[in-house]
Amino acid sequence: MKPAASLQSALCLLCLGVSILVLNALQMLTIVIRPFSMRAFRACNRALAASWWGMAVVAWKAIGVEVVYSGDAIPHKENAVVFSNHQCMPDILIQLDFARRQGMLEHLKWMAKAPLRKLPGIGWGLSFLDTVFLRRTWADDAENIRATFARITENRLPFWLMIFPEGTRLTPQKLKRSQNYASKKGFPMFQHVMLPRTRGFVAAVQGLGSQADAVYDLTLAFEGEAPSVWRFFRGDCRRIHLHAERFPVDGLPASENALETWLQERFSAKEARLARFASTRKLG
Repeated sequence: MKPAASLQSALCLLCLGVSILVLNALQMLTIVIRPFSMRAFRACNRALAASWWGMAVVAWKAIGVEVVYSGDAIPHKENAVVFSNHQCMPDILIQLDFARRQGMLEHLKWMAKAPLRKLPGIGWGLSFLDTVFLRRTWADDAENIRATFARITENRLPFWLMIFPEGTRLTPQKLKRSQNYASKKGFPMFQHVMLPRTRGFVAAVQGLGSQADAVYDLTLAFEGEAPSVWRFFRGDCRRIHLHAERFPVDGLPASENALETWLQERFSAKEARLARFASTRKLG
């Protein structure tokens, strides 16, 4: 890669990094509003987050990255639980563009790992946005999940709840651990995704089902190796594919066990789709 292009990418990431810290400072100021109006507090933080997310999308689109969308037509501004496979951090950047296209960028809610909360920038910002920070044990997470979903439903907040059921990014080492677990438990052996962790998804559907219209199953695939954030912004990856499938909430199973099975079946379908993509370069 040319030195000028590397410098341009470094400056782009530096600007995004500085801007998110400025956004964090502005978010801290909104604490003054909170005792008087939770509605205004949430509105300010949604607007601040959406401004940075939109800036990040504009930045990577300026590099010339193309996203090939396929799958079901997604209604504009619909409440949904959204889950996806997870290969690298740029997955999230593509999801931001997808949300912006559907008019839901400012209404994103996330299920994220608890250590992320302590990170300056993204972690601090998510703390103001009804994010569910997961500690990986159900005893620790259950009450936090229920309380967050109760706030969303009681206040009738618009939302896309974003979930990565695999729990972490795909790496060869993590895939091997997932395959070993699958072998012991008699689950399918995947090569392109890991076995999903079902409890968070089940809690989301059951906790938000009264206000959610649908569940979206997103499959993301990169042409070539999944890039790091640095490689993504320096233009190593030029084309990404996103396939969306929409499932109305009223058509999903009601019981916990049936929802777990449903999610596992979706990941089996996702595995088959990604296996085809490896030879055809098409997700649709």
